[in-house]
Amino acid sequence: MTLNNFHVLCSLNQGGQGYARKITFKDIILMEATNPVIIDQQYNPYDNVGGVRVSDVSYHNVRGTSSSMHAIKLHCDKSVGCTNIELKGINITTITGKKTYASCKNVKGVCSFCNPHVSCLSHK
Repeated sequence: MTLNNFHVLCSLNQGGQGYARKITFKDIILMEATNPVIIDQQYNPYDNVGGVRVSDVSYHNVRGTSSSMHAIKLHCDKSVGCTNIELKGINITTITGKKTYASCKNVKGVCSFCNPHVSCLSHK
């Protein structure tokens, strides 16, 4: 799958009920993506209500270019968190050649062969 000026998004508003689980994004080529890899349970940072539970989300073989340096954003609610998040074979660069980066909060999982480096995940 090739994405042009599009983003892979799993954005879950706080205050929801239920869960999002067993989601896989695989073999994706990014072309100037706005938000290449994003899980955001903190869509509204001023809301103190817990978010939807997120678990078992995989991103495999996602590569290409981002329109910004912030290529990976994994921001989960501190009371609910995100579990079993797996990134494998990620290679995201900017369209200008600048180094990309990842940010994360309250997420547990694993990352193997990831560019940019995702410091909050364990590495294989």
